[in-house]
Amino acid sequence: MANLESYQHSSPEPAKVRDFPNDVNRIVKTLDVDDRLENLDLIYRTDLVEMTNGLRYIVGYNTIEPTKQREMDPANKRFAGSDMVVLEGTAWTTKNGKYYRQRHDMLALEHRRPSIIVGVQQNLNRFNNLHKTTDDMLAIHAFYAAVLGYDQDNMTTMGTSRGGMLALLLQLRAGKYGKNVVHSDSMVPCVPTTKDTVKMFSPKNLYTLVRNEARTAQHLGLSKTELLEMVDVFDFLSVRGLIQQVKEGLALGGSNIERAVAKSTAKDAVGDIVVQRGDAMCYADKWPTIFANHPNMNVDVRDGGGHGSCISKQYFNEVTERQGAVAKVLHTSPEHRKISGPALRTLIDQHHIRNNAA
Repeated sequence: MANLESYQHSSPEPAKVRDFPNDVNRIVKTLDVDDRLENLDLIYRTDLVEMTNGLRYIVGYNTIEPTKQREMDPANKRFAGSDMVVLEGTAWTTKNGKYYRQRHDMLALEHRRPSIIVGVQQNLNRFNNLHKTTDDMLAIHAFYAAVLGYDQDNMTTMGTSRGGMLALLLQLRAGKYGKNVVHSDSMVPCVPTTKDTVKMFSPKNLYTLVRNEARTAQHLGLSKTELLEMVDVFDFLSVRGLIQQVKEGLALGGSNIERAVAKSTAKDAVGDIVVQRGDAMCYADKWPTIFANHPNMNVDVRDGGGHGSCISKQYFNEVTERQGAVAKVLHTSPEHRKISGPALRTLIDQHHIRNNAA
């Protein structure tokens, strides 16, 4: 574990000892400080982080300091969940950019939730898989939660595409390290099995993928300007980025979410999964079966659409509503992060219904 006492951003809390395969060894450097919303007490920092095995990740996070919320309300009732991080991994072929910042602005400013987003590993000569990446993300969460004074044991997760797969894996593997993912929000997670990866590259499926994505692009509800502003998230426009994303594609295709779910003992897990039948990367109709023994996981299978549906205004508005319901439950009482899955599912759904009725 890196020497927290020397870390530059705040006075650290003692870090809990956990048996991660790798810990954060050091912050190599701070790559960016985005203070455009400083007047709202929101600053984004981007660090290059090195693990004890030498792997490096780009980590972005915002600073909605829980101490400020506690000062506003000493009983910590209004924003009880402001010390619980939303952890996200980037989608395949992407890096942190406007698409993610918009979502994390929403989490911070509308729902008073801090967030951490972890990109793909940055070592050109190293390979990883999603399960190892998941463990590294949990270690990264442990580091920053200790440094920034956040809840070290509990978190929520969200993600799109590859990030949606990671959101689910984080929930499945967190208990191994004494952590708890209170709620996961997974949008269009990719191929659930290795066999599906092989099927995805069949000529018939590739034709379907191209056709459906072309149709989907016409119904995103985004202007050309808005689409162009999202170009900064693409991570295949440089040689380095292309190499990293090709490697990440192999890691993604070699993962087996179906098997991980079947082996997991986290049957009480609470979360939401949204998939499209028109998404030729997702195999939408498999997901309800995969989570059939997880009664608190809502799997929303929708007709039509495609993988690109995830960047639409509809998806943004819906994830805002879901995260709003989760935030209200967590803000109501610190005890809500400890209640049973069925009770938490009921509370979240009740808040969601109220929001839609308002």
